[in-house]
Amino acid sequence: QCDWSSDVCSSDLSELPSITVYTESESSEVLNYPQATLKRTLTLIVEAATVQDQHIDNELDEICLEIEAALPTETRPALGNLVQRMILSGTEIGLAEKGEQIMGSARMTFAVEYEGE
Repeated sequence: QCDWSSDVCSSDLSELPSITVYTESESSEVLNYPQATLKRTLTLIVEAATVQDQHIDNELDEICLEIEAALPTETRPALGNLVQRMILSGTEIGLAEKGEQIMGSARMTFAVEYEGE
């Protein structure tokens, strides 16, 4: 059941597969005072949607694995080395039937840690 705040589940089937990336929130804490260096944690959402007549769960698993493989690592840093850690904190799967086809979506939530002022 798709009930997220985005419109992934109401997408036009002709526009699938699709991937949508957006931020949801950010928190911060002071690391050292008075320099005011902050440890920031950004919530990054990656939503993938596809349509199939069968094996939709396998297709969503493959898409999620491809997304994870494209993420920054110690040997492949992101944003000019600004990102210190990027952790997958959860994945939600949604399915909806449209006639004989099944639309599936995966909402992956990542915690992105970095330092800033």
